[in-house]
Amino acid sequence: SLFGVDMFAMIAVIAVLAILMLLAFEYAVRGRSAGGSAAGAGLGTALLVAVVTVVAFDLGMGGWMLLLHFGGYMPPVTSVSFLFLMQVGIVLGFITGYPAVALLLRRGTKVPT
Repeated sequence: SLFGVDMFAMIAVIAVLAILMLLAFEYAVRGRSAGGSAAGAGLGTALLVAVVTVVAFDLGMGGWMLLLHFGGYMPPVTSVSFLFLMQVGIVLGFITGYPAVALLLRRGTKVPT
């Protein structure tokens, strides 16, 4: 647990895994768009895109989960209502992540996929 709350540890582990997977994806896409050579594709830029995107998504999804957890509304994971509430969290994550990805695209930092 982090800070005595298991929910923080779960969010942190999922965020790290998501950043690693998105980093690999962004790096591969940048390499392909740079003429097939991933060597000069910019690992730092791919890392920046991955971190910004995941943090922006987690503001919505993680914030929703923390609100449910600390508000006493988090149902057990075996409940159907848990699945519904996580879908609400995913939608909130997309809502908070979309402006960050749009900004990265406008600035030319992210390669359109």
